[in-house]
Amino acid sequence: MRVNEQTKAETRQALLDAAAQAFARHGYHQTPIDSVSEAAGVAKGTIYNYFSSKEEVLHALIHDACQLAVDAAETTPGSASTHARLEAFVQANLNWARKRTPLALLFARELLGGDTRTQALIREAAAPCVEKVAAILQAGIERREIEVDAPPEALAFTFLKLTNMLLLQSWESPTSWPRLRDLPATAVSLFLHGVARAGPSRNEP
Repeated sequence: MRVNEQTKAETRQALLDAAAQAFARHGYHQTPIDSVSEAAGVAKGTIYNYFSSKEEVLHALIHDACQLAVDAAETTPGSASTHARLEAFVQANLNWARKRTPLALLFARELLGGDTRTQALIREAAAPCVEKVAAILQAGIERREIEVDAPPEALAFTFLKLTNMLLLQSWESPTSWPRLRDLPATAVSLFLHGVARAGPSRNEP
């Protein structure tokens, strides 16, 4: 029985990995569900033993990505500055994204351009992660490290979108900006400080 359960778990994971790769490469809507089974090296209809539809496969992948993001948020040092904590969060997410690149790319694309149902699912699945990032921002507000009027939860979700947009941009080619190694610092600097450096006004002498 243990071997059987282990085999089932391994097959399910193989199907999810194959789906993430196919969805990331060809697009969710353009990928026939039967091709996922074939890519995973199992019989064509095997996927229906684990998932009732292609949408359920996508939902499982989104939940996996959101759980990895929650785990990343858990690694942020509580006593560090807001800037350092946000950088640690992005770096931890980048670490798992390097290991599971198709899943990271798929999640980023669905987060930024998914349909209404997928967006609602992401907001629900990502809620624990959003709460943790919002707590980091709230602590920064209370310590007067940042000054904002918007709700921390809304800012946290915006930060997640910005980070994933930069991730997609970084992965396009080796010459894309920002470089992956610079992604944490770039994302946090853009979010907290914008794109322009402070300087004298043009009207100033």
